Amino acid sequence: MAVLDRIFDTLGVIYLYFRLALHRVLLFISQTVEYSTMPVSSQYHRTILLLGDGTAEGIGDAFGHTGLCSRINHLIRKERETSNLRMLWSVITCGKMFSTAADWRPTAQNGPTLFHRFIRRKPFSNAHVVVLFFGMHDDLTDQRFPQDVADIARALALLGKHVIVADLPNVYSHKDERYAVVTSANSRMKHLVQQVAEEIKPSAISVSLGIETMKTTAMGAHTLRQEKSCATFNGNGYRLLARDVYEQLVLAAKRVEWSHWKGKIPL
Repeated sequence: MAVLDRIFDTLGVIYLYFRLALHRVLLFISQTVEYSTMPVSSQYHRTILLLGDGTAEGIGDAFGHTGLCSRINHLIRKERETSNLRMLWSVITCGKMFSTAADWRPTAQNGPTLFHRFIRRKPFSNAHVVVLFFGMHDDLTDQRFPQDVADIARALALLGKHVIVADLPNVYSHKDERYAVVTSANSRMKHLVQQVAEEIKPSAISVSLGIETMKTTAMGAHTLRQEKSCATFNGNGYRLLARDVYEQLVLAAKRVEWSHWKGKIPL
């Protein structure tokens, strides 16, 4: 029986990585095609980038059903009229399953990080709004974690991006001691990100903690897919989270559009 358990565990891990590899190939193709087919004049095209861990990557995006990126794209197209957005907005992702905030540090001590690999090249460098998702795979007891998230937010803001930081998903019950660990890490991260927001405030760039992933996960286990080594959002979880993300993105998108139009409106 123990041998069978190990075999099934091994097959489960192989399936997870196969699904992840297939997803990344299809996602790369879909995003490359979308970017290459944009109109030559992209003056009125704006991009939203999801950056971070498995929540940002969202297995299923390339199939257009369960992922966060595809669901937000669907909402933007469906509700463009009611949201009063005047420009053409699209959502792309450079999220990496199993990555941590340390992997995205903007300061490279041991060679280029994921930040340098992605943010410096198109289409990711063209993003006007960036949403950060971390916490699914991070060691939240590490005192460095909240500072890493704040440093990433600051670096993106200094590159001219409007940055929104999602709070940490808490998949544990109130009775679980790990719940307190997540809550404490979330509090520290919010404090540091708020300091960055106040520091950047005089400019046209904004940094805010606007997305409550904790609220989504608190709605129950039916929002999560349990993998062998982690918990990720399932289709229902992405649907709920996409709605919360969309509401915040509309506000950020309107700020971006206003900063563009105000220089063109005759006084």
